[in-house]
This record gives sequence, C-alpha cells and structure tokens, in this order.
Amino acid sequence: MSAPGAQAQDGEYGILMKTLANPFWGAMGEGVEAGAQEAGVPYFVQAVESDQAAESQLNVCNTMLERKPVAMITAAINSTNLLPCLKAARAAGIEVVDLDGNLDPAI
Repeated sequence: MSAPGAQAQDGEYGILMKTLANPFWGAMGEGVEAGAQEAGVPYFVQAVESDQAAESQLNVCNTMLERKPVAMITAAINSTNLLPCLKAARAAGIEVVDLDGNLDPAI
C-alpha cells in the first residue's frame, strides 16, 4: 500500500479519517492500518463521530499536531475545514497527504 519509490520516515504517522462509522471510511481505515502495519511504521488513527462534524474534525487535527507526527494523512470532511490545521502542519515541517483528494488546492 505504498507508492513506488516512497520511503517511510522515522517517526509516527497520524491518520485522520472522516468517520469510521461509515462503511466506506471504516474499510478505508482498516486498509490504512493494514498498510502501515505491513510497512512497519508507527501510526495512530483518529476519526470523528460523523461525516458532518467539520468543527470536531478540525479540533482533532489540531490535537494531532501536538504529537508532532512526521506526516498527517487526512480525509477532510470538506474542502476547507482542515486548512488552518494543515497549514500549521506544513509550517512545522510535517508532510501532509490528502487521502481522498477533497482539499481545495487553490486555497
């Protein structure tokens, strides 16, 4: 489940899902966890209660920053709700991966 030529960095990877209650995102979360375990990288997974909880997702994202992961892999609820957090992550040197292509690249 890794990109060709990609190499894991030392440190913990933070994965922020929309919600694990939705069958699609629950299965996606299982796949991400299986891939991380197969690759042997330390990780932690966070999710919010529903795919409508944009404010809660932003709060969880900000809390994840406190753990200083080497990368944050996110599935944002909408195209803008995580941008303040992800901008802070990038400023701190944390790699950001948009898991589902939902973030607005223009912003």
